[in-house]
Amino acid sequence: MDLVEQIAGCFPGDPLPNCAQITDCNYGRGCDECNEIASFFAGKSWQAISVHEYRRHSSATSLMTQEAFNYFLPGWMTVSILYSENADVLPDNLLFAMEGRGDHCYKRIHTCYDSLSLRQLTCVSKFIEWYQADRDWPSGRIDSAWNRVQHRIFAESARCDRYLKSAPKGLRVISHAVLAKMTVARLDAYRNKALSLESKPVEVATDSSRELLDPKYIWFKQDPRWSSLYESILAELAKRTTK
Repeated sequence: MDLVEQIAGCFPGDPLPNCAQITDCNYGRGCDECNEIASFFAGKSWQAISVHEYRRHSSATSLMTQEAFNYFLPGWMTVSILYSENADVLPDNLLFAMEGRGDHCYKRIHTCYDSLSLRQLTCVSKFIEWYQADRDWPSGRIDSAWNRVQHRIFAESARCDRYLKSAPKGLRVISHAVLAKMTVARLDAYRNKALSLESKPVEVATDSSRELLDPKYIWFKQDPRWSSLYESILAELAKRTTK
């Protein structure tokens, strides 16, 4: 399996970002460039945008919100690899972001890596290796980008190992009616259990992950059910303290 296939296989196409999530303009109500980028990318899958469209909006790599940057990362990598002759500055812009020079880029790339799985981080590492073989940027700057992602791969591998050795237990999904009948002590314990979950999924072998697929439980905070359930717990606790 080549790198493009690996990227397609481990980066999801959904959910699509809306217009409000695309750019974060520093000029108050939004400059023309940010508005144009937001209008173009809103509601589009990273897989459905051509290399020419990505290139036309090449400044988006620095103007997008964190959410949009994370979402379109696989698209930028894919067109850079498939259409390197037509991608122009796209791979350079992406490598600059991955290098993390300056406070903004440093925060952006590390926040992005926080959300990626082990397989996704590995794709980023391989993209940097591809870039190094095809471009003439200073090797020290490429090494800096590669080292950043290697540190995250190491940390994510260790996190996965710790998780699998800890005999993890999921958070059982319960209804609002059940929450309303729970004592304050039980609500506190349930809230603590919710907070103790890992932030993102752990990649495990298929036979080991069977239990993690049980839909009666929430296993990670990235599960879309976690936020609404946690808010319901806090709301129920708030009712008790106001009585």
